Amino acid sequence: MKFRFPVIIIDEDFRSENSSGLGIRVLAKAIEDEGFEVLGVTSYGDLA
Repeated sequence: MKFRFPVIIIDEDFRSENSSGLGIRVLAKAIEDEGFEVLGVTSYGDLA
Protein backbone atom coordinates (compact mmCIF):
# COMPACT_ATOMS: atom_id res chain seq x y z
CA MET A 1 0.00 0.00 0.00
CA LYS A 2 1.38 3.40 -0.93
CA PHE A 3 0.09 6.60 0.61
CA ARG A 4 0.10 9.82 -1.38
CA PHE A 5 0.08 13.01 0.63
CA PRO A 6 2.17 16.17 0.53
CA VAL A 7 4.76 17.03 3.14
CA ILE A 8 4.24 20.65 4.14
CA ILE A 9 7.24 22.62 5.40
CA ILE A 10 6.38 25.94 7.05
CA ASP A 11 9.49 28.02 7.68
CA GLU A 12 9.87 31.79 7.49
CA ASP A 13 13.31 31.35 5.89
CA PHE A 14 12.21 28.87 3.21
CA ARG A 15 12.78 31.36 0.38
CA SER A 16 15.62 33.35 1.94
CA GLU A 17 19.25 33.12 0.88
CA ASN A 18 20.71 32.65 4.37
CA SER A 19 22.06 29.36 5.72
CA SER A 20 18.73 28.48 7.37
CA GLY A 21 16.88 28.91 4.06
CA LEU A 22 19.48 26.86 2.22
CA GLY A 23 19.30 24.09 4.80
CA ILE A 24 15.52 23.82 4.73
CA ARG A 25 15.53 23.69 0.92
CA VAL A 26 18.15 20.91 1.00
CA LEU A 27 15.90 19.02 3.42
CA ALA A 28 12.91 19.55 1.12
CA LYS A 29 14.92 18.24 -1.86
CA ALA A 30 15.97 15.14 0.10
CA ILE A 31 12.33 14.43 0.99
CA GLU A 32 11.32 14.90 -2.66
CA ASP A 33 14.08 12.49 -3.72
CA GLU A 34 12.39 9.87 -1.55
CA GLY A 35 9.26 10.20 -3.68
CA PHE A 36 7.14 12.60 -1.63
CA GLU A 37 5.55 15.81 -2.84
CA VAL A 38 6.85 18.77 -0.81
CA LEU A 39 5.08 22.08 -0.37
CA GLY A 40 7.34 24.74 1.13
CA VAL A 41 5.74 27.93 2.45
CA THR A 42 6.84 30.79 4.68
CA SER A 43 3.70 31.06 6.85
CA TYR A 44 0.37 29.41 7.57
CA GLY A 45 -1.30 32.19 5.55
CA ASP A 46 0.41 30.89 2.40
CA LEU A 47 -1.64 27.68 2.68
CA ALA A 48 -4.98 29.47 2.26
